[in-house]
Amino acid sequence: MTTLHVSRAVPPRPAEAKPPRLHGALLRIERKLQPWRAPLGWIAFAGVLGWLLLQLRAIGWSSLRAALPTSPTFYALVVAAYLVLPLADTAIYRGLWRTRAVATFRICLRKRIYNSVLIGYSGEVALLLWARERVGRSAAELAHAIKDVNVLSAAVSTYGAAALICWLATRVALDRLPDAALIWWGAATMALAAVSPLLFIRRGRVLAMPLREGAPVLGVHAVRFVLGLLLVLAQWRVALPGTGWTALIALLAIQVLVGRLPLVPNRDVLFAGVALSMSGTLAMKEASLAGVLVVTSVLQQALHLLTFAATEAAGATPR
Repeated sequence: MTTLHVSRAVPPRPAEAKPPRLHGALLRIERKLQPWRAPLGWIAFAGVLGWLLLQLRAIGWSSLRAALPTSPTFYALVVAAYLVLPLADTAIYRGLWRTRAVATFRICLRKRIYNSVLIGYSGEVALLLWARERVGRSAAELAHAIKDVNVLSAAVSTYGAAALICWLATRVALDRLPDAALIWWGAATMALAAVSPLLFIRRGRVLAMPLREGAPVLGVHAVRFVLGLLLVLAQWRVALPGTGWTALIALLAIQVLVGRLPLVPNRDVLFAGVALSMSGTLAMKEASLAGVLVVTSVLQQALHLLTFAATEAAGATPR
């Protein structure tokens, strides 16, 4: 009796999507620089170290010592607020890529530093190159995931900023802001919030991420945004105990508005100037407010320095 063997046609594997041109060029450069990664890492470390030390010196050591808040709670809150973003990013990318918690947290810390100290989205490029070595997905898939995470973050930030601007308009007349550009930027933020639902209506063309992945990401961003604001409010309340909640929330609204300005290299300095010029309007003591803002700025730079050194000591490339 003859047994017939029926061969089953194996469906061809779908061709891997080609990575975007920019990311493909970055990957080719990275491969050529592979032998020089370790020395270049130390050169980058020395450059960032020097840049951060110059920033610390420019703020002024004597004025800082005179304005230091004395409550340990204030410093604990600053550190907690600093860690909110990398912790949220870790939760998001671990959920998307199933990477190790410690390694993911380390690269998310580096991502925060690169975006703050260097240029915008340099942290996302570092994250993409890191993920290429650890996640079994194509460069195009990884790039789309990072892009979608940023789009959802921007949507949450836009709605949060719009809500705070509406609150600010009911408490402080916007025409009393010291810079007319902030008024126009506030109006632009409100307009962005109005058209943001179109991103979700046309989700297939804007977001490549499926809804089952996008919904948790949106939730993490919302928690991160609210928690970050609450921690900042708590810092100011501890350091400025005589200031009312209305003034503190108005100051927070101004910070969020300034923080969303595009193409501004040092938003902390700009916010400090705007906040000090608004201190009379908000019935806040100018000297006390200046001390809090200066110390917070110094602590941010010091945390950048310590975090960069710690992650560098753990390896030139986080694993």
